Amino acid sequence: MELGQPAVLLIEPSVDDAYFLKRAFQAAGLQGTLVHATSVAAAESAVEGLGRPRLVIVGCGPADGAVSVRILRGHPLIADVPVVALVEDPEPGLVESLRACGVGSVVPRPMDYEETKRSLCDLLDLWLGQGSAAISART
Repeated sequence: MELGQPAVLLIEPSVDDAYFLKRAFQAAGLQGTLVHATSVAAAESAVEGLGRPRLVIVGCGPADGAVSVRILRGHPLIADVPVVALVEDPEPGLVESLRACGVGSVVPRPMDYEETKRSLCDLLDLWLGQGSAAISART
């Protein structure tokens, strides 16, 4: 990863949820930058300015989740980056729809802080190979 490039691009409209996730990422041992965008359009702008992330996490609602992922997959700097979807109360078919659009992992929410930390550690380990060593060194 080049200096300045984000390790993780977080697309989350809720500033409160983004703050919660940023704290959990720090506790889970994220090595690198986490960039927060409140929309897919803002995420595309961030990528144009900062470069290709190594992981994208997107908050997905039932109405816009698959659309957001399709737009992301159409961007040349994000097309092959692993995407994790955060979903709340998934309706039948939503998880399958997200996976069909190229989502690699689906994480249900809301979660409590400790559960979030464990889930993010697992995601960092799975997609970036850096989660479990960092968290075990802190506990």
